[in-house]
Amino acid sequence: MNILRRVLPLLLCPALAAAPRAFAIEDLYRLKDVAHLALSPDGSKLLFEVSSQDLRRSTRATHVWMADLRGGAVRQLTFAGTSDTWPRWSADGRSFTFLSNREEGSQLWRLDMAGGEAKQVTAFGPGIADPQVVGKTVFFQSTVFPEALADEARNKAMAEKLEKGPVQAHLADGLLYRHWTSYRDFQYTHLFKAPADGGAVTALTSGPRDFPGYDQSYDVAPDGREVCVATPNGPEPARSTNVDLFLIRLDGDRTPLCITGANPAADGAPRYSPDGRWIAYKFQKVPGFESDRFRLGVYDRSAKAFRNLTEALDNPIEAFQWSADGRSLWFTVQEKGRYPLYRVDLPSGQPVRVLDGQSIREFVVAPDQASVLFVRNRVGEASEIWRCRFPGKELAKLTSFNDAVAADQVFGD
Repeated sequence: MNILRRVLPLLLCPALAAAPRAFAIEDLYRLKDVAHLALSPDGSKLLFEVSSQDLRRSTRATHVWMADLRGGAVRQLTFAGTSDTWPRWSADGRSFTFLSNREEGSQLWRLDMAGGEAKQVTAFGPGIADPQVVGKTVFFQSTVFPEALADEARNKAMAEKLEKGPVQAHLADGLLYRHWTSYRDFQYTHLFKAPADGGAVTALTSGPRDFPGYDQSYDVAPDGREVCVATPNGPEPARSTNVDLFLIRLDGDRTPLCITGANPAADGAPRYSPDGRWIAYKFQKVPGFESDRFRLGVYDRSAKAFRNLTEALDNPIEAFQWSADGRSLWFTVQEKGRYPLYRVDLPSGQPVRVLDGQSIREFVVAPDQASVLFVRNRVGEASEIWRCRFPGKELAKLTSFNDAVAADQVFGD
């Protein structure tokens, strides 16, 4: 009788039977994550990552997909391995590179858009991260023993000594010997370069110091002759929030030159303008205060002068990008539970809100600045890619990876 009472209403009311059910932990693992947008040089194609998870096997797989912005087709491009990430177009748009763990750890691979199999570009034993291809050179960072740097055999021998030695303990004589679950174990992050068509790896930085620092980044000048890198600066990094930007000339003395030493707080996320004249970056003003808001500034390489572009905005800057002509910067801001999009033109220095009411996690601006593509997600809405066309601000959803989950679930809002 009790069973009949529960089933009968469902038989009499089909709409009630098909009603969305409460969101459960299993449904969380059904969601796909979209990230790392890369727009082709002509603005016609968009590369991005799609990650999926398997709850029972406790695994995660990430592969590269592409959206044809003119025809509307969305298709998967990589299938091998479990981690194909960080897609980046070549300058001519005929191929793209990506990081993959399919062979020899994390290495750079290239896939020709005309077809065929992906080809391995790097084979550096310690593995690589954050690769940038400029001209015929690959720049990347890697965590190595400072005594070994680009010497793969020595790095391998020292790693095996730690792993198989009689003393199995983490040793440290200073703070910042661990970040979350990752121990330093006498290794540091350094910058390297190598020919894009294969060849010897060369270390660009050295010593018992990280270049870049933990959770920091670097950028290469458009002409490939200089690198700007962010790293903690000062005698006690564990007690300070001071991160500075350093310039490293690649055609002469490679001694890092600090350009933000006048600011005792954090400076980071450097990005060269397309013509190489400016370096845009985020910075804080209050030393030791991690919650101080990030502003957006630029450094004029010719005049060696700084400009604060967003002091009037009382919210922290998140992601930012140069326009193709180098005359403006686009950026997102944390604002009342949303992430709206702004633009600031360098000549005027006046930030303007471009797109409101959105939760933009990351974005790319079309070369003609007539549209912007972005990943939107918020409470009650899973990650998908959207496009906004200007000046009418017409919104269109380009992907539907999570529609099936959303159709039969009740998301909180």
